Amino acid sequence: MLPAKRALGCPARECGRTVTKLYVGRLFLCRLCRSLAYESQLESALDRTLSRAQKVLDRPGDHYCLIDGFPQKPKGMHHTTYERLERRFRSIERGLGIEAKKVFDPSFGDMRNY
Repeated sequence: MLPAKRALGCPARECGRTVTKLYVGRLFLCRLCRSLAYESQLESALDRTLSRAQKVLDRPGDHYCLIDGFPQKPKGMHHTTYERLERRFRSIERGLGIEAKKVFDPSFGDMRNY
């Protein structure tokens, strides 16, 4: 049986949040008070979309490259699982096209050009 997580109170006067982790510095403070961000929060929209696509590609078993497209169904994987992953990949792929266009075409989304 796993031990229960202990709830801690952030010692910052303005905060007082209940958290499970405090981060070291001059004082022990919660993530919000330390202004810490997760790695994914620091990524651009395009990088986040690429990361999501790669995560879906890594699911079928072997490591596949985004350029190769979606892989064939691995032996032993249920058809419904494979189809769900493929739909998710195609959805991300469409979003990737939009995000890439935003990056490489500065006029994309600028309604003044229409």
